[in-house]
Amino acid sequence: IFVDSIKMVAGSKGKAVGASVLGKIKTICMMTGMTLVFFGNIPFELIPLDVANGLLFVATILSLISGVQYYLVNKEAFKDK
Repeated sequence: IFVDSIKMVAGSKGKAVGASVLGKIKTICMMTGMTLVFFGNIPFELIPLDVANGLLFVATILSLISGVQYYLVNKEAFKDK
């Protein structure tokens, strides 16, 4: 919601905001982690390694970092002129 809000404000000021590399990596980690959670962490359930929760943890950290990155790149759009 935070990043979408930044994109909407920047878009209303005429600035196009594309997806960042961190945002794309976050999405990959999140989608893969959620898929593994839905399917019981198969094929990693046979070894004592919780890959699904690890990927979701990485996705959470990357989400926070990319949110700050989006804000820093687009903070000019929040200034009144």
